[in-house]
Amino acid sequence: MRLHYERYCLPPGYPEAHETPETITEYGIVGKRGNVDVEIPSKYFNHMSATRVRNLLGQDIWEAYTKLCVVRNPYDKIVSWFWYKLETSVRQEISEKGFWFARDVFRHFVLNALNFPEDRQVHTIDNTPCLDVYIRYENLESDLVKLEKRLGLDQPIVMADYNRATRMFPDKSFHAYYDDESASVVFNAYKQDFEDFDYDKEAWRGWLSRSVTIGFRRFFCGCTQRRWMHWKA
Repeated sequence: MRLHYERYCLPPGYPEAHETPETITEYGIVGKRGNVDVEIPSKYFNHMSATRVRNLLGQDIWEAYTKLCVVRNPYDKIVSWFWYKLETSVRQEISEKGFWFARDVFRHFVLNALNFPEDRQVHTIDNTPCLDVYIRYENLESDLVKLEKRLGLDQPIVMADYNRATRMFPDKSFHAYYDDESASVVFNAYKQDFEDFDYDKEAWRGWLSRSVTIGFRRFFCGCTQRRWMHWKA
């Protein structure tokens, strides 16, 4: 997404690249990204904290500009992180043994992780959400269309694949990776994100999510109660 919008912060014709040095022009600011050799340390860079960005820009600009970022269901985020961190030798073994072996490796990975990727500093200040627009990764295209209309932009949405993790088994959604124990670990690690962005704790169950489960329980209890009343009659 950043590549899509950084064209508005660069002079016309300026080359777009995933790895780029800090660029400050009359058009805007693009922070340093990737392994780019620079002689002078960059003030602006990717994954900066919101607090630092606000302090560098100043309160007036911070409040005047539309501030946005992408958020992602933590269950899905950790599956992507797993594939990103996976060693080549383990990936090869998974390719030989199949998805259910991958699921076992993922479970071990989650239950034994010393830490998980943390990015709350990017979109919160004092642990409180501070941006104007939160685009959901799972609704990326439709949310971007809404944003384009809000900002009055008419540029075609073309998303680059630079930063897409190389998942195997693309037909398997994140739901297929979890069990109760691994889901509990991820939920506890990202409990504040689940609350701030209204993600469903039971989303890892797929179609049997919280709303469906509650509805089924009500239906089952209602049927049981009617049967009991009929039997008594």
